[in-house]
Amino acid sequence: MSEPPHPVLHNRKEAAEFVAQHYTPQLNLLTEMVNYASNLIPRAFNSSGKQMRDLMVCFGFLKQFASMLDAAEVLLRAGAVHASFVPARVAFEASIYLEWLLVSDGEKKANYYYVGDIRKERVWGLRAQKATLESSDFLKEIGKIGIDIATNQPGLSADGVKHVANVERILARPEYVGINAAFDAFKKQKGMKHEPEWYKVLGKRSIKDIARELQRLPEYVIYYQQASQVTHSASYKDQLKFKSKGVSAQPLRNLADIHTAFNYGFTTAMHAFHRVLAFYRPDELLAFSLMYATDWRSAFVNIPHVVIADAQRPAN
Repeated sequence: MSEPPHPVLHNRKEAAEFVAQHYTPQLNLLTEMVNYASNLIPRAFNSSGKQMRDLMVCFGFLKQFASMLDAAEVLLRAGAVHASFVPARVAFEASIYLEWLLVSDGEKKANYYYVGDIRKERVWGLRAQKATLESSDFLKEIGKIGIDIATNQPGLSADGVKHVANVERILARPEYVGINAAFDAFKKQKGMKHEPEWYKVLGKRSIKDIARELQRLPEYVIYYQQASQVTHSASYKDQLKFKSKGVSAQPLRNLADIHTAFNYGFTTAMHAFHRVLAFYRPDELLAFSLMYATDWRSAFVNIPHVVIADAQRPAN
């Protein structure tokens, strides 16, 4: 027997109607931005040298950016404003990485990203095999679940052997040997058991360091850190408030910070589009500026500041 949603804590209809009533131009702008990104991906790649950098920028990070902007639009349209900060955070990361590849040493950085990723895949291949250190550690961590997986998939160990052999074959290519050695040296120097992030091997401690290099620290501080709090459940204030008389709880589809959510998406999108166009299709910059001024600017700069009253929600 299905259970209805709580009429106050989870009123889907009310949340969606509120956003549609006050923010339809902004929702439509997000849709247009995602549409634009979907067409920019192949257009930029076709104008590139079709090297590893271009693959990762266009079909890696720009595509990831577009996917997350699309997810944010879906959530905002449904009134799930608080949740929309999670894909918005991922979109910001993708925009940082693609720009970092475009400013300098793009091919090198793309290859480090690629090697870092397949090295992590190798770990999973080693976990799937019998009698490996990775398998032993993995089974200790997941317990009976690992035994069940091995029982239900008797060919898993053989698949793991094949997968690791394929990764090793790729890492043995001349263009990846030195990079793979750099990862090994970094792990040894830091005394790490897990695989390091690719940008750390390249000398960056965090995404904040990359944002600082790109002169995007204000965006990081204002938007990314707030989105990180949502992602990591770091603030109880997003969910409940202590009052002089009792406690109030926010609804599941929390509408707070909706102005910031739209501004975050718009600002990050404009920056990403401009960087990709300037690198791959500079002749389109004028047309892009005209399109922004004619079609996008009004919804961008006129995001409503609608007052959302504190929810008087009993926490029980």
